[in-house]
Amino acid sequence: MLDALVEHVRPALKAAGDETLVDAGVARVLARGTGADRQRAVLRARGGPAAVVHDAVALTAGAPWTSIT
Repeated sequence: MLDALVEHVRPALKAAGDETLVDAGVARVLARGTGADRQRAVLRARGGPAAVVHDAVALTAGAPWTSIT
């Protein structure tokens, strides 16, 4: 479904110069999941809402998006 949406708006993306940016962003989300996927993984692996908030703050501050174990 996401691919169909991107293809539908591709002419506008190309006209705006955003085609490469959107393609990279979609590929990134498909490869690693959404922010919500990460939050659920942190909650399962590290337990508790405080761990989720700590992870979100770290990412916002520029920490790399790493695997959750």
